[in-house]
Amino acid sequence: VERPERDAHPVAGLAEALYNAGFVDTLNGDGLRARAEYDEAIRIYEAIGDGRGLLNVREALVFILLHSGDLSAARAVQRQTLADFRITGEPLRIGSALSVGTMIDMLDGKFDAAHESLDEALAMFRAAGRPVEVAGNVGRPLTSVEAPEDAWIVCELSSFQLEDTHTLQP
Repeated sequence: VERPERDAHPVAGLAEALYNAGFVDTLNGDGLRARAEYDEAIRIYEAIGDGRGLLNVREALVFILLHSGDLSAARAVQRQTLADFRITGEPLRIGSALSVGTMIDMLDGKFDAAHESLDEALAMFRAAGRPVEVAGNVGRPLTSVEAPEDAWIVCELSSFQLEDTHTLQP
């Protein structure tokens, strides 16, 4: 995935600013504004051929689409992002996109597909040399996980399990 030199495309700075503004707006709960900023950043990155910037924005856009309840749009963006990350060959980014696909499949009631995506995501994380543990509803109880400090813990918890949880630390 290409990332042109910033000097060759001065509007790349604008796209990056829009991406960062979208991130801040997401954190502030303004999904509509974030989506507009992400859409504009995508338009710019596509126009200048900045594949890396495009992937970063698409990865963030999926969460806005999920939060708005648009599973079909989230799935479409996630699949495109996954396909592009497969081209880059970056196991952590591929695993990340697969784990988002797992979330979408679970929300959509496609549990077999979710488990397939999760298994592949875990394989990607491990291929990158990252210790990974699975816990919660899809693995062993979170309270029984003893993992190295640098391990990633993939944990699926239901909203009712988190309802009265103020802090969560393995």
